Amino acid sequence: MKLHNPRQIIIIGLGLFSQTVLGLVAFRLVTTFLSPAEMGRYWLIVSVTTAFAMILINPLGMYVNRRLAEWKAAGSLWHNLERYWGYLAAVAAASAVILFLLNRGNILGLRVNTLWLIALVAGSLLFNTANVTLATALNFFGERWKFVLANNLTDLCGIVFSVGLVYFFSPRAEYWLIGQIAAYLCIAAFAYRWLKPAAPQFAAPRPASEHFSLKGIFSSTVFHYAWPISISVGLYWIQIQGYRFALSHIADIKAVGFFATSFAVGVSIMSAFDSLLSQFYQPVFYNDVANSDQARQARAWERYADFYCPATVLLCAFGIVAGPLLLPLMTGTQFHAFAWLAAWGALTESVRMINSTYGLVAHARLKMRPTITPGITGAAATILAVVFLARWNIFLGTAIALLLGMLLGTFHLAFNMHRLLSVRFPAKRCLLALLWAAPLGLVPVAARLKIPLPNLVQTAVIFLISGAYVLLAQWTLAKPCLTAGNVR
Repeated sequence: MKLHNPRQIIIIGLGLFSQTVLGLVAFRLVTTFLSPAEMGRYWLIVSVTTAFAMILINPLGMYVNRRLAEWKAAGSLWHNLERYWGYLAAVAAASAVILFLLNRGNILGLRVNTLWLIALVAGSLLFNTANVTLATALNFFGERWKFVLANNLTDLCGIVFSVGLVYFFSPRAEYWLIGQIAAYLCIAAFAYRWLKPAAPQFAAPRPASEHFSLKGIFSSTVFHYAWPISISVGLYWIQIQGYRFALSHIADIKAVGFFATSFAVGVSIMSAFDSLLSQFYQPVFYNDVANSDQARQARAWERYADFYCPATVLLCAFGIVAGPLLLPLMTGTQFHAFAWLAAWGALTESVRMINSTYGLVAHARLKMRPTITPGITGAAATILAVVFLARWNIFLGTAIALLLGMLLGTFHLAFNMHRLLSVRFPAKRCLLALLWAAPLGLVPVAARLKIPLPNLVQTAVIFLISGAYVLLAQWTLAKPCLTAGNVR
């Protein structure tokens, strides 16, 4: 797969742009219909779902993504995906039992009916994962426009279903989330039909003994790849979402709603870029490292880092500037006083993106154990810092704690990954990106001097000027990668 295909860049770029718009609309609507307390419940339910997904599904999902190209070439894609669907059903059933016990004992403190909680978590584990897996396979196999269409239809249907439910029934977190699950299910069915012609089954029908079994999923290769990831992502969950439960005990559920919503605005700006690059270049990366030696794996990671890391630095500066400006546009009025938290969200998410880039070294080598100890470092630092700093200042203290934990975990991971594979971090290009980003620091200062309280039009103008500058700088930084496929 080639990096410099302009048509594919345009398809993915337009698709991400429309997804970003839909995401902005959805975020504005959910924060308008739901109160801060309901948003707190929303984030806690999402965190519970994410815990099961990250610990029990994400590791195997990464293995599936790592092997998609090989399974397609061998004609065994659907055989392996059937096993994966069976595993998802088993995880959903296990989650139902665990949630029944936890919620009946009021251990989670979610204030959610047990049947509702089981339906929301198990439904998301099944249908969201199926939706994402099928869409990802379309992207990996070159069906870019179908991949873009599936993602956008999922977002659009999610808005329609969720708004309808909270408007006609009740403005509660449960109704918004069940609308999202319905969208995952509907579009997963379309993605399944689109993927069938793109990945034909070459192998002869399997004997009955080869149908899904736990033994097949937990073969030696899969298990040794997946169990360290399961531990690492569990620790990662503590860093990025576990703090919400600590915050709900230190303060209250309304504080969770205010903080998590405002912080998420900055995260979403960075995540939009992360999605664009991941959707376009991760298929290239995984194809490059498939069945390759260490030298080729190192070159593949360096190409990825050359393109990704400098852009992350540049986009971080943009997120710090744009986050506080965008929050009044993206959320209901009750969250506007916390616009400054969006800048902290963008900064912390940029560090997480560098962290995930280093994590690809372990995926390339299929050796995940070196990711565990950095996860312990980051998780322990985050929770300890939240416990102490949130008591000093609920919102600023929590923001500092999340950034500190992510920095410490990332430094530790970088140290381990350099020992695992001899790779070169693009430090010079990141410094160049920092120089390009410097003028963005003048934007909020100049805007505040000239326009202390910008209206909607003035905010849009500031945002567009900053965005245009970032696009110019990003194109200048990325052009060598796009034209030559690598930067030395």
